Amino acid sequence: TGYTAKQAGTSLVALLAAWVALAFAVNGAQDKETNLNPADPDFMKVYIGNRYVRLGGIINDIRRLAAVVDSIAYYTSGKNISLSDKEDNTQPLDELLFNQFKGKTSPITGTAIDVTRKLTDETATDFEGNPLTWTGILGDWITPAWTDPIINSELESASGAASEILGLTSAVVKASEKAIDINNSIAKLGTENKEELEKALEQAEKDKLSDEAIEEIKNKDWTYDIPFLRKDIIEAIKYLDEDDIKELPLIAQYYYKYSQEEDEFNKLSEKEKEKYLEKNSDFATDYIFWKGLVTISTLEQANALVELANKYDIAPDMIPAFQLTDKGKERIPINQDLWEGYFEYYDLPSSSYFGIEDEKKIQEYIDNGQLDAGMLKVWQQYRNVKTDTAKNAMKRKYPIMSMGTWRDDYRRANPELDSWLIENKELSPLAKKSTSYSSSKSISPVKTSTPSMPSISRPSNKISYPKFKKPRLSMSINAPKVGGF
Repeated sequence: TGYTAKQAGTSLVALLAAWVALAFAVNGAQDKETNLNPADPDFMKVYIGNRYVRLGGIINDIRRLAAVVDSIAYYTSGKNISLSDKEDNTQPLDELLFNQFKGKTSPITGTAIDVTRKLTDETATDFEGNPLTWTGILGDWITPAWTDPIINSELESASGAASEILGLTSAVVKASEKAIDINNSIAKLGTENKEELEKALEQAEKDKLSDEAIEEIKNKDWTYDIPFLRKDIIEAIKYLDEDDIKELPLIAQYYYKYSQEEDEFNKLSEKEKEKYLEKNSDFATDYIFWKGLVTISTLEQANALVELANKYDIAPDMIPAFQLTDKGKERIPINQDLWEGYFEYYDLPSSSYFGIEDEKKIQEYIDNGQLDAGMLKVWQQYRNVKTDTAKNAMKRKYPIMSMGTWRDDYRRANPELDSWLIENKELSPLAKKSTSYSSSKSISPVKTSTPSMPSISRPSNKISYPKFKKPRLSMSINAPKVGGF
């Protein structure tokens, strides 16, 4: 009788679901991610220590075949068509055909093929181009994971093997290798990220973008900055535990602590996130630093970001919030003497206090001393008034609440800031008018006593970002508290 099409389909779906559940369960127990992207070489890998097995089934067979097609195309036409989505499609055909044949044989036959290849060619590679190792070939048929450094004669054999045999981690050496990678990434700060540019151009060609779109990609600023560093640190620490992290450069340890708090933060609703950022100023600063956000809300945040950059010996202009816009405009003043006035200006109402619709904002003005506490009740009364006559009467009675020129008057009282706003925020010049307005707060410039950060060398066709001096403010910037540190 056999299976009906429906039964076969149901069984296939159940098998696929079981594969996915198994991958998530095994990888999750080791704090490793499960890749569900069929086009990715890591698709459905289940890790066992540093080894892995695939559960990709027919998709892996298709990718192997595509790799053979890629290689044939490369050796016949010189073109890299990349059907298999592999970075290197220049592997010899005989290796790929061996791998293709091996994938269709029994595990014992496949192992025998790899043993033969390893004995006859020390440079033999697997489907992904990785060198064949004896433990990779024999796997758990014969060799447990702790024998890897011994049999393969890896560099960490002396210290790594001993610690593995004792049941300890061998990641001291691995962490030191990752530390080198991270230090190399830090050294790239301020240089052109050619690797990412090439990836973007390759993707643009695959997507068949127009010449204008490709030119726009080329003209984009590809300076290697904090968001790129974050990406490389994430990759470096992916399979390391807390003990390993302690062997890494300080900025990687800082990111690791931050990322743990960010994981919890991302579980919150949007309203909860907003409240959390309001109550946790240190995390709010870290969030701007690592997420590449471009809006700084307060003077305290601006100074804290510069302190962070100085602490980890990074030029502040590697933080997107301090970089110029695409139009070459300053996001906040390069001249730190304008910072306090800049933030005070944007803290003023853009119209009148009566025109503000959010009661929470009125309360903020009261909390920071711009309004008397009694003005909240006045504002509430005004919002409940229905007729224009009654509203006009309240405006006459409470001129401070109805005045709508706070920012204009502030600009007139601070001509240097006004010039900066016209130039960088593209505000229209004010009509000349005499005013006796003065800020409710005295403006004391943020003075500095230390030299500017060193200049970063950049490609000549890229914009130059602002350089910032170290603030004199004495602040303690603490990374999120994490157990064990």
